[in-house]
Amino acid sequence: MRKYLNLIVALGIIAPFAASADTVSLPPTDDACVSEISPTSNYGGLSYLLVGYTALRGGRLNTLIKFDLSGYADATINSAYIRLRVYDSWGDFPTDEIYVVRNDADWDEDTVTWDNKPGFDGPSLGLPAPGELDWWEVYVTDFVQGIVDGTYDNYGFQIYKNDPDFAGFYIYSKESIAFNPTLELDYTPTAVESASLGQVKAAFR
Repeated sequence: MRKYLNLIVALGIIAPFAASADTVSLPPTDDACVSEISPTSNYGGLSYLLVGYTALRGGRLNTLIKFDLSGYADATINSAYIRLRVYDSWGDFPTDEIYVVRNDADWDEDTVTWDNKPGFDGPSLGLPAPGELDWWEVYVTDFVQGIVDGTYDNYGFQIYKNDPDFAGFYIYSKESIAFNPTLELDYTPTAVESASLGQVKAAFR
């Protein structure tokens, strides 16, 4: 038996196994809101994020968020959603025309502003409005699958309100004491396919 095990190691052959799904909760590497009202100001250190439109003052408020997905290359993403805690709002709530989109360039939470924020890469996905003082799930399964496949660059996501109604909401950021954002992944690792021990033994009889 030992000679067969040595042969397997020497040839780099390992027995096949069935890949099973796993789950993980990832914290953001960066999150920040940007304000059209103060286009050169950075808000990456705040304990909250904003999404909405302050029509009385004439400006949009977008949230940017990014996660490290480098450890999941070529995995099958069964589901992926950003989990956010909404804790306050203004104007009409629940609001409408909320979207999430991939960013088209990299950014850093300590330097991003409205004027230098990335643009949109590809189509936006419409989102159900969150409920106040509740967890909100932003599904990004297809986006994350494209990132781990290498189809898309991982510049994170941007959440924004499309219409100019006076409405919006507050979300806890990663700098908050509790209720931090996460990316919830359900994924299947890449399966390893090779000859079984029995096949190797049969080949050398």
